[in-house]
Amino acid sequence: MTSSPYIAQRVLRQLIEDEGHRFPLGATVLSRSCYVDNIVCSTSSTEEALTLHHELTKLLAAGGFILRKWASSHAEVSEAFLEELKDRPRPVGDMNAIRLLGLEWDPQSDCFGYRVDVPSVEPTKRNILSQIARMYDINGYLSPVIFAMKRLLQDIWLAGLDWDCSLPATLLEHWSNIRSQLPCLNHLRIPRYIMGNPERRSVCLVGFSDASQVGMGASLYLRVWHSDGSVTCNLVKSKSKVAPLKTVSIPRLELCAAVMLSRLVRSVDFLFADFDIADIYLFSDSTTTLAWIQTPPYRLATFVANRVVEITNNSSPSNWRYVGTASNPADLASRGVLANDLVNSDLWWHGPQFLRDEPASWPSRDFHFIGAIPELRHCHLTTTSQELPPVINLMKRCSSFLQVQRVLIYVFRFATPREGLRTARPLSRPGSAEEFRRAITCCIRVTQNHFLADEIKHLQQGEECSAKYRGLTPFLSEDGLVMVGGRLENAPLPARSKHPYLIPYESPLATLICDHYHSFSLHGGPSIVQALIRRTFWIPSIRRLIRSRQFRCKICATFKAKPVQPQMAALPSSRFAIDRCFVNTAIDYAGPVFVKEARRRNCPSTKAYIAVLVCMATKAVHLELVSSLSAEACLAALDRFIGRRGLPETIFSDQGRNFIACARMIRENVPTEQQDVVLQHIGQKGIQWKFAPPYGPNFNGLAESHVKLTKHHLKRCLGSQIFTFEELCTLLIRIESILNSRPLCALTASPDDSFDFLTPGHFLTGAHLLTRPEPLLLDVPEPRLDRWQRVSKTFQSFWKQWKKQFLNTLMQREKWTSKAKNLAPGDLVLISDPHCSPLSWPLARVVRVCPGKDGVVRVAEVKTSTGLVTRPVNKLAILPSY
Repeated sequence: MTSSPYIAQRVLRQLIEDEGHRFPLGATVLSRSCYVDNIVCSTSSTEEALTLHHELTKLLAAGGFILRKWASSHAEVSEAFLEELKDRPRPVGDMNAIRLLGLEWDPQSDCFGYRVDVPSVEPTKRNILSQIARMYDINGYLSPVIFAMKRLLQDIWLAGLDWDCSLPATLLEHWSNIRSQLPCLNHLRIPRYIMGNPERRSVCLVGFSDASQVGMGASLYLRVWHSDGSVTCNLVKSKSKVAPLKTVSIPRLELCAAVMLSRLVRSVDFLFADFDIADIYLFSDSTTTLAWIQTPPYRLATFVANRVVEITNNSSPSNWRYVGTASNPADLASRGVLANDLVNSDLWWHGPQFLRDEPASWPSRDFHFIGAIPELRHCHLTTTSQELPPVINLMKRCSSFLQVQRVLIYVFRFATPREGLRTARPLSRPGSAEEFRRAITCCIRVTQNHFLADEIKHLQQGEECSAKYRGLTPFLSEDGLVMVGGRLENAPLPARSKHPYLIPYESPLATLICDHYHSFSLHGGPSIVQALIRRTFWIPSIRRLIRSRQFRCKICATFKAKPVQPQMAALPSSRFAIDRCFVNTAIDYAGPVFVKEARRRNCPSTKAYIAVLVCMATKAVHLELVSSLSAEACLAALDRFIGRRGLPETIFSDQGRNFIACARMIRENVPTEQQDVVLQHIGQKGIQWKFAPPYGPNFNGLAESHVKLTKHHLKRCLGSQIFTFEELCTLLIRIESILNSRPLCALTASPDDSFDFLTPGHFLTGAHLLTRPEPLLLDVPEPRLDRWQRVSKTFQSFWKQWKKQFLNTLMQREKWTSKAKNLAPGDLVLISDPHCSPLSWPLARVVRVCPGKDGVVRVAEVKTSTGLVTRPVNKLAILPSY
């Protein structure tokens, strides 16, 4: 960017970002009160003013800037300024003033004034425009006078005068009246401080808008209710605008004036924080504008709606009220006045008289609008009632093409006169081939007469059909049916295949034909169905229609239904608990395995099961051989585990129904009368038991994976042998030591890395269970050994290595990475069962969902014909809704 104004402002913004934290007061003023190269602000005390002077000087000096032309309305503050950096007032009329943003400011009286010089030059378009440009009015105090001058300039433009041409008599007289009173503005005095005593009761903002045939105006006032009960109201800002040359209605101009007022309110947002403004009151003398503001924008015409939206964005509709024209100061800005009238206008400088009274006595928010609100959006509703032929209504009501044919056959039989009732065949006899052909021809004829009426008319008159069907070269057959011509006239095909019937895509007959041949082909795919249909009928865009109908086929949708697989959840906190092993334990059963009662030959064998317990954090494994699935055997295995590994805080298990499938939950294994015994037993030991949802083995995946590892070694060791209980216990302990000696992290191929690797055995015994023998340290001097510190440090190093090497391997999701749409209550689903056909899957409806911490639904409660069941989402297949 090379724009100088941009660079100047951007440098100041950068200076605030870099050094503003050192000078907070100066940074705030520099960011809010800087106008091009002037800093204009006020403070509440001399101490604050001196602090601000110091911070602004230091802040700008940090960027290489020197602030000059300092001025203050307080003598003590002015004395703190360096003489060479002060701004010197100059005589302006009866005061010594400083030029400030087009205004003249007298520091002694703390008032604003204007200096208007009217040169004695010939009044031409160029000179009048120059005079208007010299009157820079940033706050719009002189809006009515400047508006009168702009209105005159518009008349000069309409007169088509050149820049240096003399004015006509009427325009010259008008300019003379304006020019003669411009010097009166030099006597205007506007107080800078209008807030009065700092101990005030309330401050509110009051605005007025008005429009006339020649222009629009808006004015904004600050009303202060002081602690002594007095009220002051002063003009803060105003704006005026000449009406466009294009004729615009008065209500629209009034609406544009209201937009102008709302923008004025938006431009003084800083006042709300500085003075704690309680209320905003906005007035207009146009009931039409007020009615538009209270009307929803979607009901209004585009021009009005766009401006009402802006008004409601900048203000609230409840802020707007009605005021009479006589009490509306914005009327001066919308029509223009002479300078002498403006200087002496109390209505313009202080607002209407009712602002000095209580707000309860002001004009009410309620107003009466007589007549209909203009420029409402008219909703044109066109309703067409076209009675369909009875045959088409029949095709819409019937679910199959054969049903339509049978109904038409009965209708034809009933309508055909019969001679000799005794010899006549009954109406319910099976239909013949000729009757079915007649019914199909009737369906085609009625469909074409209704949907292809224009095409038939063109073909009967020998004209070309529409471009939609022109590529098919349709023609009328001897029966008056529309056939497809095409380019297969000389092909060795049957006549019906070379010239099939033309069936419109949108007709119900096309839908019935697709459904019929889809069922006829035993739910075949689009290719076979399309080939069968094209032998007799030609339906444009047939493949799209076939896919649409197959999507609605219930049987096909059932076979295509797939369970929803949500994204893999984050690991639970139990996987990261740094504590002793088996504080959080996952349990599952493997088996059954067969054991012999004794070692003698032909000894009977019985079933046994393997309890697999896994530490959630370190993956340490504990295997227990269980004699049965009874509650007593489960409790005995749990007691043996606690005696050797310690008391766990939490046990995780699934709710599988079959031990052989490795997915049975212990709670379901125990009979109902024994469940209380199990829960009471673990409750006395202070163990919390958490269950996974039914049929959700992935919720207990850590135990499931170790069941798989245990079976891997067990199958290769057992083979076809049957061990005794003691032999199998010994084998399981060997397998347990193998599993606890496997590395937790990937091994490196570098010879420079440590020879040892981290295993679950390190957290159990301090080394993996298959470690090599260590040398004796009996000959090492005792002072060189600090045994307990060394042991403690060794175990801490295991956890440190566990955090650095092992935890990072759990970060990536190996599967189930895509996000799926969550189930919602009311969805229709099928409960999948891998052991039966999808047609036998039970139908259910989702009653309640159980979202996780990440908002993903992985468990749902569904209602079937037999009752409520809980299932994981990956066992539920969503059926499409039509």
